[in-house]
Parts: sequence; C-alpha cells; structure tokens
Amino acid sequence: LMVHANGSQAVEFTIEAYESILLDASEPHRNSHRHRMEHCSLLNETQLNRMAAMGLSPSFLIGHVGFWGYVFDKAILEERARHHLDLCGSALKHGLKITAHSDSCVSPLGPLRMVEQLVTRRMEASPSDEILNQNECLTVEQAIRAVTKDAAWQCKSDNWSGDLAVGKCADFVVLANDPHTLKDFSSLRDIPVLLTVCDGQITHGNLRVRKCDQQSQYLLHHVVAS
Repeated sequence: LMVHANGSQAVEFTIEAYESILLDASEPHRNSHRHRMEHCSLLNETQLNRMAAMGLSPSFLIGHVGFWGYVFDKAILEERARHHLDLCGSALKHGLKITAHSDSCVSPLGPLRMVEQLVTRRMEASPSDEILNQNECLTVEQAIRAVTKDAAWQCKSDNWSGDLAVGKCADFVVLANDPHTLKDFSSLRDIPVLLTVCDGQITHGNLRVRKCDQQSQYLLHHVVAS
C-alpha cells in the first residue's frame, strides 16, 4: 500500500492509520508488507521511531530540497524546512529503507539529479548555493541505492531488477565518471551517460565505450527513474 502524505498533519494521520492495522499484526507481516509513504515531507524523530516499529518506508520527493528548497526555506515553511523537510539521513539512521522520486512535473526528472540532491541538499535557487539541513545529506553510495536497489525493493520488483545478478534483467548504464570521486558533487547530474543497456539490449550509445579508460567508467546498477 502506498499512501500520499505531504504536510505534517497528513503524515501524522497516515502513521496513525498504519498503526491501527500494523501494530496488531504478527511480526513477520510487519516486516514483509513493504507499505510506504509517498513524499513524507515533514517529519520528526518520534514519527521516524514509529515508522521503524512498523517497517514503514518513505519515498522522499527530494526536489522539495533541491528544486523548491529555497522557496520553502525563505517563504513557505521557513524554520520547519530547516529541521523537518525530507529527513533522509535520519530515516536511514532509524533503519528505514528510503527512496527518492521527482513527482514530475513538480520537479524535473533525472536519476542522477536526484542522487546529487540527496548528496548535496543544495538549494538550486539560492544565490549563494546554500545547503538545507546538511545533517541530512547522504553519501554517494546511499543515494545511488535509494534510486536503484531499494527503489526496486520498495516496489516489490527486486526479484528481477534493482541490481545486477544472475536471473535479473541486464539493465544498467555506463557513466563517464565515477560519482564517488567527483571533487564537486554539485556537478553529479551532468555526468555523461556513455551506454544504456535495457534487458540486455543497448538502447543508447555503443560498445566503443569499452575502449575508454576503465577508471573513467562507472557502472550504475539499474537506474530507476521515478
């Protein structure tokens, strides 16, 4: 079950609704359902604890931080944006699996764009490239997982997608640079995609990328663009 909840009151009502059902369920059921909350924008620590107790996972509209963050910080949410908007790092610390999405056309599409926003939390409209709640920034590895392996897990498609393994779809891209080694993560979205393979078939680029310096290529497992 996926429930859309954005504001603080909607998030609270949604958690209460899940609790009314899941807290009485058996332990195996609580750990296997993979119910989630879409957007889950305004959270607090108490709510994260309650979500963890139910195995309820969030999917964050990370464009609220990158694309819309400056407006939320300066005009709409102000102090609440600085302390409660898209608590990605805190959710991971509470043991939750998280994912990210664009909610297109609310914010622009792009898996690498979302990875960048998860890592930097840079407010793109800020004249001075301000960061919105740096404590919630993710590592590159955590951010990539949020748009690949854990996204597939959340959608219950991890038996055929999400990473590269025998029996799964051969879906992957080859990037021109390793996102982990960038000196400036704010350019992560601009890494060129050299090759795209979908179900084992090349859909973008060609095999000549194999002649490139192997250290300049990075395999990003099954990018899930949501």
